[in-house]
Amino acid sequence: MSIELDGPLSCFRSGNAGSATRRRKKASVAIGRLKMKVGGAGKAGPHAAYIFREGRYARDETLERLDATEAGNMPAWAQSDPVAFWRAADDYERVNGTTYREMEIAIPRELSVEDRTELVRAFVRQEIGNAHAYQWAIHTPVMSSDGGEQPHVHLMFSERQVDGIERRPDEYFKRANSKAPERGGAKKGYGPRAGEKLSREERAEHLKELRGRWEEMANNHLARAGRGERIDMRSYADRGLDIAPASRLLPSEWRDGETRDNVIAFRRATAELVQAEVAMGKTIPDRDAQIIDLAQKRAERLAQEQPNRGSLLGAARAAREEQAAPTPAPAPPVPAKPSPEAVIQRWTAEHQRQLVAVQAKARRVMGHAEGMERRHVGKVQDHQRERPMPPQGMFAAFKQASYETAWKTWEKAANVLQRRAAQLGRRVDKLRDYLQPVTQYTPHHPGDRLAATRIEREQPDLAKAHAEVMRQQRVDQIAQADRAAKAAQAERIAQFEKAQQAQGERVAEAREKIREQRDRERGRDDRGRGR
Repeated sequence: MSIELDGPLSCFRSGNAGSATRRRKKASVAIGRLKMKVGGAGKAGPHAAYIFREGRYARDETLERLDATEAGNMPAWAQSDPVAFWRAADDYERVNGTTYREMEIAIPRELSVEDRTELVRAFVRQEIGNAHAYQWAIHTPVMSSDGGEQPHVHLMFSERQVDGIERRPDEYFKRANSKAPERGGAKKGYGPRAGEKLSREERAEHLKELRGRWEEMANNHLARAGRGERIDMRSYADRGLDIAPASRLLPSEWRDGETRDNVIAFRRATAELVQAEVAMGKTIPDRDAQIIDLAQKRAERLAQEQPNRGSLLGAARAAREEQAAPTPAPAPPVPAKPSPEAVIQRWTAEHQRQLVAVQAKARRVMGHAEGMERRHVGKVQDHQRERPMPPQGMFAAFKQASYETAWKTWEKAANVLQRRAAQLGRRVDKLRDYLQPVTQYTPHHPGDRLAATRIEREQPDLAKAHAEVMRQQRVDQIAQADRAAKAAQAERIAQFEKAQQAQGERVAEAREKIREQRDRERGRDDRGRGR
């Protein structure tokens, strides 16, 4: 279950009307996004291990870094292992209870790693304080859809309130006892209205206020770091921008290379449109008034030229001016714009050519890396055979000191060899990724990305045309889906109205039958009284 109120793109918003004009000239775009999640029983422990990158979630950091982690307000039995707290929540929280809440927040990439960490700590102090047990981690994918970093924080916290009473794991998550708190579990409740049942509108308003506080704090840290970028957590509609927000894609849709390219092109086009809307708003505050003014001046000019057109003198003057005017040079022919099918065909052929070149180079480098790995395995085996043996016999005590020195030297060299072996293994695995076939199930294929990057560098016109075609196809698909949805809705409405009409006819028919039955009964009664 998740409730999301995020702004995919953000622009500057001043918090002070007096200084808005000065700051707006130098402020630019930064990413703003905040998402609230709620987890049920059985999900807290695995999710905590995931954000801390522990156990089976430990991974190579070539695609995503773990920049910082921290936990706080944990009970004594979870101080050294915060993940144990969330496993206990899975074990002892009631089946239909909430084991954790999570804020997933995008951090401005313009900040350094140290500034990002300080921003998160300040926000946790403000929003969580000493009220709830929490744990957070900053993840930084090194390659997002626009080619830059995408830092974000996972902030997990328990709804159980910290009251200073020490409880065992099986007691901590029991139902709270208001009369004798030490006999029950920790009380549940989050926010200024903890324990109250809020309506959907009240929850949405609470999230908007939370996002506003994050916006203020993030912008303060950007200003403190000397950056001109600002985030704006408002929606497009609240900003007065006539832009439809993009729908969220499923992971299966994102793994489709064509869909991913369309989304990236659509996001870039939307970003350019937002910047154009903001720039136009600054240059022309009231566009409608400007259009009306231009139309009025055009009408005045035509009224001034009208008298000259009705006179012979004006006609002669216009003829002389027309003869004296130089003949304009013919415009150069405009090259025909290639069709979308031709652009896609060219892109596919060029992409395949670049991919073949990339994989051929990866195959050569991999042969060299595998040779190094084999030679290194031989070194490790030779080093294992040189392992010092503990002294034995009558003089073992005298040889113990030299044995310990030899053992430390051997162990240090073994550790170096093991690290080198792991490094070579990762290099070979990475090269194998380049040689994998490109399919819809390999969304992060390194060879595919490198081939596309080479095309953008060597043939920027082709890359730009392909991105435009993909963006237009995505727009057409969205429009087609919208039309299909509207047609289906109209059909459902027509079927509903038809069903209502049929029901009305059945009701009228039943009423008519009842009326006829009553008339027949009334007639029999009248005949009986006549006798």
